[in-house]
Amino acid sequence: MVRRARKSFWGAWLTILAAVCSPLHAMAQTVSYNYAEGVNFALLRTYEWVSIEGAGTADQTLDGSIRQAIEVQLSRKGLTRSADHAQLLIVYQASVMREKEIKMYGIEGFAWGYGPGWIRDQSYGYNHGYTFVGVPSISTSTDSTIPIGNLVFDMYDSAYQDLIWRAHVSNALMFVGDVDKKWRRLNKAVTQLFGPYPPKPRR
Repeated sequence: MVRRARKSFWGAWLTILAAVCSPLHAMAQTVSYNYAEGVNFALLRTYEWVSIEGAGTADQTLDGSIRQAIEVQLSRKGLTRSADHAQLLIVYQASVMREKEIKMYGIEGFAWGYGPGWIRDQSYGYNHGYTFVGVPSISTSTDSTIPIGNLVFDMYDSAYQDLIWRAHVSNALMFVGDVDKKWRRLNKAVTQLFGPYPPKPRR
């Protein structure tokens, strides 16, 4: 009887522990990113929003919240919004109702490319503009899809038409719960998204 009671006790305890830990694990936010080596991010101080058809969210309230959270972090990094020949073109992509494919930004049917020194599918992108100095030294993000609730943020160099920064954060969006919790989750995710920006130059 004692052995059975002990087994029952530990079985119940493990069940409770799993139930408590599972939501915490599901809510964990992780960041991956990639960037073009050789880019002097310190010289890039202005940005302008662009969009990719079908890549954002049709919910105007959510769209505004995402943009606001991103702009707060950009401001903290010393970047300002400008509609007059901005150095950076920025865009976010998110999956709300279903998993989406990550897309590239393009103008009038022209797909912009990856910056020099960029790793994608184990290959290097040698483009015009900056000097290639090596592989990304910290972390890489080469995902091709965006799971539901995740957020991707891109920076394009407007002068050379290259993607120079991409960051991907998981579990950024909540679809249940009150507005305050949703905003806190999003704000925390975007703060983490910009944690590694600007990347430290490789020595």
